[in-house]
Amino acid sequence: MSSTSVKLRLPPIIKVYEAIGALGDERVRKVDDSIYYVSSSDGSKVYKVCIKENVVCSTDNGTVFKHYIGYPIISSFMLSGVLPRDRYAEKCLSGIRWRELNEGLKSYRLVLKEVFRITKERGCDNVRI
Repeated sequence: MSSTSVKLRLPPIIKVYEAIGALGDERVRKVDDSIYYVSSSDGSKVYKVCIKENVVCSTDNGTVFKHYIGYPIISSFMLSGVLPRDRYAEKCLSGIRWRELNEGLKSYRLVLKEVFRITKERGCDNVRI
């Protein structure tokens, strides 16, 4: 962990869905109680998450540059039991090309709209998700 600390902001809601999708894809790997690795949806990047007491850090862009709690932190908290998991939502949100959608649509609102179109097409209950 670096010597510089920043209080992280709450994430955009879409990052919670992205974290759930990462768990559904089994892209979150626990090394020990304080270190996790989370792969991007296209596999091109791996983010390191460190959790120690009330301090967290992650190498994802949202956390580093925008100072919000990024999806790698959220998914690590879910895997560790700090936050609850929903296996139904994980199944519905697995296989989503988050990176491609985020870069292509450049709007979290539009990405979420597309994600819910995909999950509805799969027969998932978007209200439950």
